Amino acid sequence: MCKDNNRILVLIPGKNARGGITTYYQTLMPMFTLPVDFLERGARNWPVRGGFLKELIRILRDYYRFNKSLSTGKYLIVVTNTSFSSFAIIRDGIYLLIARMYKLKTITFFRGWDYKFSEKIERKYLGVFKYVYFRSEALIDLAQKNADILKKWGYRKEIYLETVTVDKDLISEVNFTKIAEKYNSDSLTILFLARLEKAKGIYEAINAFILLQKSYPKLKMTIAGDGIETNNIIRYLSDLRIDNITMTGFTEGEQISELFKVSSVYLLPSYGEGMPTSLIEAMAFGLPVVTRPVGGISDFFVNEKNGYITESKDPAILAGLIEKLILNRPLAKKMAINNYVYAQERFLSDIVVKRVENIFEAVLSFKL
Repeated sequence: MCKDNNRILVLIPGKNARGGITTYYQTLMPMFTLPVDFLERGARNWPVRGGFLKELIRILRDYYRFNKSLSTGKYLIVVTNTSFSSFAIIRDGIYLLIARMYKLKTITFFRGWDYKFSEKIERKYLGVFKYVYFRSEALIDLAQKNADILKKWGYRKEIYLETVTVDKDLISEVNFTKIAEKYNSDSLTILFLARLEKAKGIYEAINAFILLQKSYPKLKMTIAGDGIETNNIIRYLSDLRIDNITMTGFTEGEQISELFKVSSVYLLPSYGEGMPTSLIEAMAFGLPVVTRPVGGISDFFVNEKNGYITESKDPAILAGLIEKLILNRPLAKKMAINNYVYAQERFLSDIVVKRVENIFEAVLSFKL
């Protein structure tokens, strides 16, 4: 256990950023037993950014606040949460260099990868990347594929594989009986819950529903979330005159819980992910999942046990997989129960926070 003057400083996005990192730490914050502090950095309302000058001033102020925090002498470890993209790698690399100036230990938690950018790093900038990031006492990632890349590049210290988390209180009313009841209904509801952007597979999801509705007119779909494609999706649905699709806009807290409780299948044909919180929440609420093997999903998802996982983005393929669940309710129910049990064992917040604190303790006690 660390002393109070050897605190841990975790860099996080602003509370209004609406991303997976924000959700993750808002869930875990009250559960840490180690002395952990948090410093907001990055765009406060991501993905909305101001002009160049405004953003530059904000970034410089973030670095100033960070340096001022470290100058207090309270901290022994700095934890960055970094997506593998050009802007984030450069921005957070500077935080790591500042932390090293204070001779602090660092942990880098990679949260999602841009593989084209990582290939560019390997071709042109690997030496610089290793100088900045490989000096971290530990790395954390959400996918084995990414950990293998880091090992190939020569990282020889510990790389921890972690997951996103589900608030334990969020699923307090979920049980086997309530999960089973949903699959006795004549009508099923497909849920798409993610940022509304093309890379999340939103149009593939809508088009899969359109194909299914021809044979199953009672089928419903809920689209939850907001993003840069919101207005385009509204026009798309209006032009096609699609019935039985409800758009809720951005949802959080109890709104999300209610959506999961009344939904029957979770659909996320995303082009790329770290590990989507919404998918993990869907499993915890007892929904079979139809998705693609991107990011950390393929490390734990078992086809035909947790739902269906496919390389294809073809709406006809996605519709066919959902149709299997419509036609075989006992199978859908079995997958739902499997997901609920697995999430209880792996993803609940009280379990995840213990694993994360074990990583912090390992770094604090030189056990790496």
